[in-house]
Amino acid sequence: MTDYDTTGDVDRVRDLFRTLYEEQAFEAVPEYYATDAVRHGGFQGELAGVEQLQGYLQAALGGLSDIEITERRSLASDELVVFDFDMTATHTGELLGVPATGNRFTITNTALFRLVDGKVVDEWPRTDRLGLLQGIELVELPF
Repeated sequence: MTDYDTTGDVDRVRDLFRTLYEEQAFEAVPEYYATDAVRHGGFQGELAGVEQLQGYLQAALGGLSDIEITERRSLASDELVVFDFDMTATHTGELLGVPATGNRFTITNTALFRLVDGKVVDEWPRTDRLGLLQGIELVELPF
């Protein structure tokens, strides 16, 4: 097994969330994702390429503001980074066809990234979908 310094990759993922999620600087997607990057799963299914990823992030986060990412834990090995985090946001614009509710909510997510030369080439997200749907009042639990 070769020695692989994962410190830079974890820092890179932290910076990705700060820039793309908290600052919503979607034009920076090519700085973090390889041209042929693939996002496996999530609401939209598989997405491939910087343009699809950029469009997805704009649609998924554009109806939210005051986004705060709080790292719960991270783990890195070789080219992989697991990032477990809470995302707190305010629903201030249309999201999933739901008009702004003004609700502030928190969901817990985990994402696995594979990075090569400092850029994401694969991402496997696990999103608290139910928490998101509750946060924007698309579903209400009966209890």
